[in-house]
Amino acid sequence: MLLETAEVLWTARYGYDPGWVLKQHSHEFFQAVYLVAGAGTLTLDGTEYPVEPSHVFVAPPGVKHGLSASTRVRTLDMKFNVRNRALASAVRGITPVYCAADSSIRALFERIWEEGDGQEPLYREMCALHLLEFLLWLRRISQARKAATPESRAETEVAPADMLTDAVMSFVSEHIAEPLTIRRLAGELGCSERSLRQHFHDVLGVSPSQYVTHFRIDRAKSLIQESDCVLKEVASTVGFRSIHHFTRVFHRITGTSPGAWRELYARGVRKDININPGFRNVDWVDRIVKRGA
Repeated sequence: MLLETAEVLWTARYGYDPGWVLKQHSHEFFQAVYLVAGAGTLTLDGTEYPVEPSHVFVAPPGVKHGLSASTRVRTLDMKFNVRNRALASAVRGITPVYCAADSSIRALFERIWEEGDGQEPLYREMCALHLLEFLLWLRRISQARKAATPESRAETEVAPADMLTDAVMSFVSEHIAEPLTIRRLAGELGCSERSLRQHFHDVLGVSPSQYVTHFRIDRAKSLIQESDCVLKEVASTVGFRSIHHFTRVFHRITGTSPGAWRELYARGVRKDININPGFRNVDWVDRIVKRGA
């Protein structure tokens, strides 16, 4: 039943060095990309959009798209079909670029990659389930823009998180190595602890402390993947007082140790995984070229 509604065809982790370009192209299926690290420019249907970490973009079938890396860029990608006509129509009509305010969206992409890599029984169904979660998130986010005028919707600009969540994200990012209690966050943002808890529950479905913990682990993942920092330094940089506490929390959230994560990621970059065994992605790497080549 799940596969009759929507199906993940392919997934990959990709890396682009500065100056490298994914040439514009189109295909007969949907593609969604989560920007893990770096910055660049997305070209979609002739329009350019600046993209940065936590941005998600969706390219519908038949729409030309490409990506230019300004810095070293890392992405999580998936290609998928939507077989339910009403759902496919809704996905085609969404804003193509979003800011994912919480770590759960990146986690959905990662779970799809992990299911495809492990290929345990019912892995295709599990991937389809995570895809539907992602599509429901897109629908929820797009509903927030319904009040916009037709002219502003036509501009299809990046849909930002709400102001309070955005302020928390900025503050946590700037002070990630410091103690970040709910009391401190509320005081810095000029709201009560109760209202901050309620806001996060309503908007993200998590508590502020859970959000901060996941934010720290997400930042740690990027450092582990994108740098040669020793794990003790990573732990300190993202606000853990000891490597033991960091390792324990990292394992609880990701299901693996920081060291194993580094090895897994190194093995997985630019490794194509066909979720649908019959899918072929023969010319993907051929489209990645150095600018000017």
